[in-house]
Amino acid sequence: MLEVENAFGTVPVPIEIYFRDVDAMPALEHYALTLCAGRILDTGAGAGCHSLALQELDMDVTAIEIGHQCCQIMTQRGVQKVHCGSIYEFEESVFDTILMLMNGTGLGSTSEGLTQLLSHLQKLVAPGGQILCDSTDIDQYMPGWETRLSNARSGLQVSKPGILEHIIR
Repeated sequence: MLEVENAFGTVPVPIEIYFRDVDAMPALEHYALTLCAGRILDTGAGAGCHSLALQELDMDVTAIEIGHQCCQIMTQRGVQKVHCGSIYEFEESVFDTILMLMNGTGLGSTSEGLTQLLSHLQKLVAPGGQILCDSTDIDQYMPGWETRLSNARSGLQVSKPGILEHIIR
């Protein structure tokens, strides 16, 4: 298990999630990968599973991750373009697709933070480009997720507990 820090504190997450191949990805991630086009920025790339899948399709993908150890792992796994640092400090190019999977919207941390994140990403997406993201809550797979979700709702309207799947284009 890997200890992951989130809005609820530190939760254990099976490490295999970060090292899975395309066959182990859920349908939403498969769908998002099929929508990727042009130059792609994989934000919060973790261990690089999405970047590697896109590279196998001969797509031009750059992975960005704030965790230095994750960047080293991605490089060792064969991700060709790795940028280690904060998305908020990244301004070196524009992309046709910005990919934010495995709770990609969580990079914003709060609703205000999400607004700031999307505003920043607008600077990085090319005219006519797209942002593909999900709000999958990996905590739902951990014991007690219902209680944590209930405690965290304070004003957040969720039509159905569990995975919130959205692709923003």
